[in-house]
Amino acid sequence: MDTQKRRNLFLAHGFLPIDAGSYPLYRQYAENGRLQEKSAVIISVWSGSNQGLYRIIRGVLCSVFFFDHRDPYFVLHGEEGADALEPVIDELYGLAEEAAFSRFRIECIDESVLSGYTLIDGYAKRVEYLEKDNEYVYQTKELLNLDGRHNYKKRSFYRKFSQMADLSIVPMTRDNIGLSGEVEKAWCSSHDCAYCRSFYGCEKEALNRMAGIFDEKRHGGLVAFKGDKPAGYIIGENMNSGLAFLYFGKGTIPQLYAYLIYVCFNRYLQADRINLSDDLGMEGLRTFKRELSRYEQWHRYSISYTRKSA
Repeated sequence: MDTQKRRNLFLAHGFLPIDAGSYPLYRQYAENGRLQEKSAVIISVWSGSNQGLYRIIRGVLCSVFFFDHRDPYFVLHGEEGADALEPVIDELYGLAEEAAFSRFRIECIDESVLSGYTLIDGYAKRVEYLEKDNEYVYQTKELLNLDGRHNYKKRSFYRKFSQMADLSIVPMTRDNIGLSGEVEKAWCSSHDCAYCRSFYGCEKEALNRMAGIFDEKRHGGLVAFKGDKPAGYIIGENMNSGLAFLYFGKGTIPQLYAYLIYVCFNRYLQADRINLSDDLGMEGLRTFKRELSRYEQWHRYSISYTRKSA
């Protein structure tokens, strides 16, 4: 069964398309989450890349994501408060069978709720996580600390930017968030669209959706100018429990992105910890995140179910 037929089957069972308008609903369910990939922003603004659908089943927000070149999978929100997760799994499993999924898999499971998934009866289960999906989390005070010999290169880069006469940095607002698209265009001029789509989809399209939901009371960020031209930006959000997510960022000047992170969390977004999400298995991104500062990694678990024979 092809992707469109599968989507039509789920639509016929009451699922609805995920888009930027779904953001308020996902925010209700994801307010206290700590995995960035499961955040309301990420699910809503990347909806064009994953052809996602959602439906609330027994109080659990159930999302299913479709791709042209990989297996579909489910993500659940609100499962920690569910009276019984098993009937939800049973119903989704039946839909996956009807849609001829090659396997039934739920992704983006936080360690704090993993046990609830493993206790479901009637299924053989396989729990796993991939290194490329681990999310990088930093203590803000360590990220901002420039003392010591091991921070010599960082101090040098940051000093260079702070003394750059034609570099200016302003807070991001609803009026200037569109300038992030100009930075993306400059970046895209030296990259192949097929390359980006093979990893995660079109960031320019996601940024357009982000502009539609950007709320200055919740979200924050910076825009950097080299002379009068946008040269970099970052967009993030303060969550609950002293955690911040950094969703988007680019710099057309080497190391500018790292400097913007430093400025943003030194002056604008106040948080104890910063989640920069995963590295997608991209060597350059992995090197950047591992050299940025000391970090810990939070696993995103997945679990595959196979119904046992009666």
